[in-house]
Amino acid sequence: MYETRLVGVSHRPIEIQILIEELVPGDKLTLVREPDNRYDSNAIQLHQGDDFLGYVRGTDAQEIAPFIDDGTEFVAEVIAGGTPRQPKVLIREVAAA
Repeated sequence: MYETRLVGVSHRPIEIQILIEELVPGDKLTLVREPDNRYDSNAIQLHQGDDFLGYVRGTDAQEIAPFIDDGTEFVAEVIAGGTPRQPKVLIREVAAA
């Protein structure tokens, strides 16, 4: 289990920044690996539906990315804390059936 923050928000369009400010604890997010990211090969995007909101904090992405690359599934949800522009996110491994 990882507690992280949504980062990279200031680089997103204003419409996305408004969506982020409206997130509440319990909102579900999807993780999408971005191995070809030119700044960080461990980059993991966070999405709500079709909307790309930002990234998992780099230090956490560095730990999680190899597991995603090996096929491990994770779920993410907004939790209490953080700031309107950098909400806290809890990332958990999906239990194998």
